[in-house]
Amino acid sequence: HESMAHWEIYGGKNSVAILTSVKRLKKQLDNTGNTLVKKYLTGPNFVPVDYIDHHSINDELARDLLDDPLNPLRKKNIAFQYEDEVRVIYSHYHHPLAKNSFNEKLGKGFTVDINCNDLIENIIVSPKADKWFFDLVNELCKKKNYNLTGKVKRSSLYITPFEEVFGET
Repeated sequence: HESMAHWEIYGGKNSVAILTSVKRLKKQLDNTGNTLVKKYLTGPNFVPVDYIDHHSINDELARDLLDDPLNPLRKKNIAFQYEDEVRVIYSHYHHPLAKNSFNEKLGKGFTVDINCNDLIENIIVSPKADKWFFDLVNELCKKKNYNLTGKVKRSSLYITPFEEVFGET
């Protein structure tokens, strides 16, 4: 479900939210043509974030954080619990030859080719967006190289302005 707080914090007036699913994202990441990623990394691993109170870290949590170098990537401050976040983690820590080879060949990051039409379920336009912005996003998504026709939607929180319903007064 949509949240006005999310729009206010992350978007603003003329903004969009791109909706996908774990299933769609997993399919795109599993089909990557990047052979170095396939050779040296394990993943993708879809991990729900564990929200913790940083002011109440005890010995057990500290051991958990230190037990696996990836554990800190799975944690976030409890103040962000409303995000209900899932992270995608690739790892080379458990591959005996990967660490040096991966760093030499890929550096600090890598690209993954995706098919936007298969990845994107919908593009939601902010409930406060101007009509011109909604129309612009719609037109851009119809372009041949994007091929996202029919995926642009108004936010479910959008309320049709009085003027659009009854005409100018």
